[in-house]
Amino acid sequence: MTKGWVLFMLVVMGLGLAGVGYALWSQQLQLEGVVVTDSMEMDYDKQCTDDNGVVDCQWVDSTADPSDDGNDPSGPGPVPPRIDKDIGECYCSIDQVATNNKIQIHMTKTYPSYWCTTWFTVRNNGTIPVKLDKAILNGTPIDIGPLSQLDADQDGDDDMEVAVSDLVQCEQQDPEGWCGTSGCYDEVGNVEVHILNGADEAETISFELELIYVNWNEDTANCPVP
Repeated sequence: MTKGWVLFMLVVMGLGLAGVGYALWSQQLQLEGVVVTDSMEMDYDKQCTDDNGVVDCQWVDSTADPSDDGNDPSGPGPVPPRIDKDIGECYCSIDQVATNNKIQIHMTKTYPSYWCTTWFTVRNNGTIPVKLDKAILNGTPIDIGPLSQLDADQDGDDDMEVAVSDLVQCEQQDPEGWCGTSGCYDEVGNVEVHILNGADEAETISFELELIYVNWNEDTANCPVP
């Protein structure tokens, strides 16, 4: 009897010791991701005007700016009739400090009814397609194409009217540009400025025209995605 009791207790103690050493096993699997985004980079590449006294817009079109002898244009380009006077001057340049994102247009000795047309190319130097969503003139959205009046000095009278033309709103522009059977090209646009009677004598007025580009697949009020 004594031996049986002792054996029973040893069995119980052995099970207890085994329970002390028991633990749950686990292993963690991880997923780690790295995302590299593409880039949007729209730049101006070329520019010219029709009243700087130089025939320098032939890259726009073979008929553009053929008679820029300094005499002032009587209307918007590309081939406006010229008046018989060389009074106003209109120059433009790409602002290198702004990393090719800005064109400076300088119009001097202007007067009511004076016109200047500036041409430029827009190049998609990024890696994703884009589209032109809207144009903003001095903080106000404007339509692409028609002239928009601007009271630049805020005196109640319109000083000028400005239009951005030739650019195609909402149409996809690939990094390679517009491509056809003869190659790929940058998009060409122009800005037309017409001085109105509201412009005062001997004053300096300015305007800022912004072209807003977005991803080709961005859903906007102007360019909804189908």
